[in-house]
Amino acid sequence: MESDSGHEQLFQWHEEFSVAVDEMDDHHKKLFNMSEKVIRAVDLADEKVAERALDFLIEYSQSHFLDEEDLMLRHGYPELHQHKRIHKRLTESIIKLQKELEANSYKAGIDLGLFLKEWILNHVLTEDQKYAHFLGHSNSAK
Repeated sequence: MESDSGHEQLFQWHEEFSVAVDEMDDHHKKLFNMSEKVIRAVDLADEKVAERALDFLIEYSQSHFLDEEDLMLRHGYPELHQHKRIHKRLTESIIKLQKELEANSYKAGIDLGLFLKEWILNHVLTEDQKYAHFLGHSNSAK
């Protein structure tokens, strides 16, 4: 699907991404939107917009990770520690890419796009679906 600017959207929300927890779904939708803004800004070589969007994405994702981990803790999710390690690796990776992008590395822009796609799509569709499945079988998290 194309955005208003005529570019194909890479990060488009679909119901299959839902973890059936409204707060987390809202967070994920915002992460999708911000990832799209970062990619568009990098594609257009708009450094200021890319920098602001990436700063927000990093800050928001860290807040989201804490909220998500708190949800898992409250519900006794057995894979919490593994999920926290994944969040830590994701955070370290995006901060590293941010530094590379600040050094005006074209390769970092490509790597950032690949990273965001892997993170958003793979993490939400696989790792986050694991806790969604657990919550759906243990009790309601809404």
